[in-house]
Amino acid sequence: MIELVQKYNLEGQGHQGPVNVIKYDLSGEYCLSGGSDRTIILWKPSTNKQIKQYQKVHNYEVTDLQIFKDNSRFISCSADKNIFIWDTKTGNIIRKIQGHSYKVNSICMNSDESVIVSGSFDTCVKIWDLKSRSNFPIQSIKVSKDSISKVIVEDHNILISSIDGNVYNLDIRMGLLSQDNFNSGIQNLAMSHDKQTYIASSLKSTIYLVDRNDGDIMQQYSGHKTSQYHTAIQYYWGDQSGSEDGYLFLYDFTKGTILSKIKNNNKSISTIAMCPDKKTFLTGSLDSKITYWDIK
Repeated sequence: MIELVQKYNLEGQGHQGPVNVIKYDLSGEYCLSGGSDRTIILWKPSTNKQIKQYQKVHNYEVTDLQIFKDNSRFISCSADKNIFIWDTKTGNIIRKIQGHSYKVNSICMNSDESVIVSGSFDTCVKIWDLKSRSNFPIQSIKVSKDSISKVIVEDHNILISSIDGNVYNLDIRMGLLSQDNFNSGIQNLAMSHDKQTYIASSLKSTIYLVDRNDGDIMQQYSGHKTSQYHTAIQYYWGDQSGSEDGYLFLYDFTKGTILSKIKNNNKSISTIAMCPDKKTFLTGSLDSKITYWDIK
């Protein structure tokens, strides 16, 4: 039986508002968090140590982060429509990427870190060449009828979720766009490790496990609350989900039943980050807390 043990909240001068995103580096030793206070913080969570703050360069909330494999740089995006590439050590901005007309909700790099894919409230997906200094995207594709909530790059495919109720698969090589419809806004998305399935979190408080090959819904998970805020989902051996009422849910992957339901705090859990060692994870919430958890 898997047990989730809440250890401690990360201390120090942390975020002064909702925590929107947490991302571990490849080693699992460090992580970055981004918040509605426009601040990005570098942490060493296992020792409860804050390393550095990157403060208020964005004009509005930080919505997503990506860390380069060698940790020398990271990428942030924001409700201010901008995407910034940072030098981790100095805190300097190396490059500014602009092109979306509204809030940028999600960013993702391909495996060789040569391109950034971004998804926005403007319903467009844009692809940016990191090897070029051009201010124009390689491609700009209007995908959905409503805000794009998440983009995931996998080989030559981009998986895209939208508040219009669809998850889209964009095959860049073939120029093909397919979609799976859920009749409710999809506010978050995660890909399985074998790339054969994905989980999509809807605004009807249901998570769907979907076969990528044919779009069949293999399982549904309900019990958590997601009707208004962006809440977190994460693959593990089961599925993890945050909830608007402050609970953390662990679902049985195959049966769809609730294995564990733990009260974290009184505010919505907005982000979950699994450590690469699969032994610990972090949650961030709307009341500014980042919580460190053990998996037993």
